[in-house]
Amino acid sequence: MRSVAFLQVAKENLHRLLDVLQRNETQTRRLVIEPALAAIGYDVWKADAPNRLEAEATIDGAARSGGKGAVDYVLFASGSPYTALEAKSVGVSLSAQDSKQVCDYCVYRQPQLRWGVVTNGKDWRLFDNEIKGAPDRRCFLEWNLDGKLGNLVHLLSPSRAENLVEVASSIQSIPARLKKNFLLTVLQELPSSSDADDSEQVRIEQTPVSKPGPIRAQIQERPQSPYSTHRDRGTVPGDLTGSKPVFIRIPGEEQDDLDTWSRGYARLANYALKIGVRDAILARDLSREKPYTGTGRELSSVKLEDGSFLLTNYNAITHARKILVLAQKLGLKPGSMVVRYLDLNQQVMDWHLP
Repeated sequence: MRSVAFLQVAKENLHRLLDVLQRNETQTRRLVIEPALAAIGYDVWKADAPNRLEAEATIDGAARSGGKGAVDYVLFASGSPYTALEAKSVGVSLSAQDSKQVCDYCVYRQPQLRWGVVTNGKDWRLFDNEIKGAPDRRCFLEWNLDGKLGNLVHLLSPSRAENLVEVASSIQSIPARLKKNFLLTVLQELPSSSDADDSEQVRIEQTPVSKPGPIRAQIQERPQSPYSTHRDRGTVPGDLTGSKPVFIRIPGEEQDDLDTWSRGYARLANYALKIGVRDAILARDLSREKPYTGTGRELSSVKLEDGSFLLTNYNAITHARKILVLAQKLGLKPGSMVVRYLDLNQQVMDWHLP
């Protein structure tokens, strides 16, 4: 798939560049950064695409602040400037000056950009310019493209603007001891090598060489599925944005009325406790402490029957995926569980466990 193939190419090229002595920013941009951006939904070749890259974008006033007056890339989402990205060569350590440089680009750009990124291909730093303070304080997320958190790069996707806002808002209010678990949960909802829900399929052909070489890709369109896949464990309806659950019916249990998707997940979690399979619930979703509330957003508001709290800072489709995975872990038969909900148009829909 496009996401998997191009991201793998970016990582392979990163390893190649790390193995050679002579490397520069141009190689890093062409062989690592651009394939990574292509993987998450940007058209790096078409100049008028709605989700495109504008290279060497001039930023009036940035030169006076210590920048060079042009940012390496401005990322466009649906035709509008979205993120500023400053590239450095593989092997060059990212500095405080780099942080200031990209934040200045975002501020001097008209209209201003909320998000800024600095990367040397391997290390990625994401800045939120709505955070007050010095540029380094605005950096709320860092990852190694080839590390365990590498798939966080998908948060920069033009189709994940809402997810990025949610993550930025949540991560600032989460205690440091919960940050790792939170990021692991975020990763669950991002594409991985086992996902198959991309709208395009890409075949990558490369000739093994000792130094980075050109990348050739052939893109073939295929129909977009109306359902959202989750780690090959089944499907959930793809029309849950703005939906409202009505009830959940678990085999052998009384029907439970619902007002939120998190309550549906909690109901199934209580069922897991009842039948003695607590281990089926992801440990990262549980907290035995009091509910934590930050910036008006509850992180663990649903109390389970054993006294623990269930983390609920997820959107509808994420909760539906968690319901699906937990139901399958509990061994519920296909069709035995049903969730009724009202979609965005207030139509009654029944979702049966596949």
